[in-house]
Order: sequence, then structure tokens, then C-alpha cells
Amino acid sequence: TIGLIYTGNSGSPYSIYVNGDLNGDGGYNDLMYIPTDAEVDAMLNKGLFVPVTNKKTGAVTKTPEQQAADFKQWLASEKYIKNHRGEYYDRNADNEDWENRLDLHIDHKFGFKWGKDIRYIQIGLDVINFTNMLNKKWGATLSQGGYNYYSPLTYSKGKYQFLRDGDFDMRSYSDYYSRWRMQLSAKLTF
Repeated sequence: TIGLIYTGNSGSPYSIYVNGDLNGDGGYNDLMYIPTDAEVDAMLNKGLFVPVTNKKTGAVTKTPEQQAADFKQWLASEKYIKNHRGEYYDRNADNEDWENRLDLHIDHKFGFKWGKDIRYIQIGLDVINFTNMLNKKWGATLSQGGYNYYSPLTYSKGKYQFLRDGDFDMRSYSDYYSRWRMQLSAKLTF
């Protein structure tokens, strides 16, 4: 017996929060305001971006100008964000990409005589996430359980830092759920 099980589902919904406490309530659950390019430029001109420095040497590793440019690039690349500039991110407004998975089941039943009766042993092999066994990019799972994301924009005491490159991908790839697994089973029927 050979069986294939296909599972397709929409990705988990998510929200994007600022990495910091914008409203001073002690919680890190403030939805991100999605600025326009002009608003990012105004933030830069008002000195709201502070340089990123090396903690050991004190050398500047990322200037405010680099941060603003990277922030604008990141805002333009995210599918929900680029269409909602000048608005707050709505809670669970976007979903991860559609996910596909194929599982494989193979088994064979052997009959043998035991005294006057015929008994059966069934040997089975299951490959969970079979597609990932064929190609490591297939069957990938980005998240499990509806994660919320923190943007790479950090906030502290009225100042901002964009710590990542403009092409930063904040998705949380789930290595465990994306891996293929195999199990062998045996069933004896009396």
C-alpha cells in the first residue's frame, strides 16, 4: 500500500510591533506605525535616529543616514507594509505565505502460518514532510502557532535605531517543523 497525504494551509497571522516601549506602559506590545519615506526623512532630520556603535570600541558601525536608508528599503519590501504607509499596522493584518507539505506512507502485509491459523505482520514506513526530503526548500514551515513579530526598529527614550540591513527578513523559519522525519512500524495481527 502506498499513500500520499497533502496538507496545504495559509500561513499564521502576525502583527509587527516596535522593539521597545513606545507608550511607556511597561509592555513591548506597541503596534508599529508605518512611516512614509518623507516621515523617515523627517525623523532623520530631527535627530531621532542615533548611531549604532561597537560596545567595545565605541566606533560607529551604522550612521543615522545608513539606518534611514535601510529602514526605507525594508518598508518598501514587506508585502503588507509597503501598501499601508502612513498607518499603524493592524493586529494580525497579514499572514505568512501559503505552506505545502506532502507525507508518504508505504506498508506491506505478510501472511504466515502459525499452528492452524494464518497470522499477519504489517511493516510500514512513514516519511513525514516527504517533500523536504526531496528538496530542502520544499515543505518549509515559517512559524507555528501564530507568532507576532518585532520589527528591526528599536525604540528607547525617544530615539530610534534600525539595526538590520534593508533586505532583512524577519520571518521565523521553524527548523523543527520543516525537517523531514521517518518512522518504521510493525504490526502483528493475531
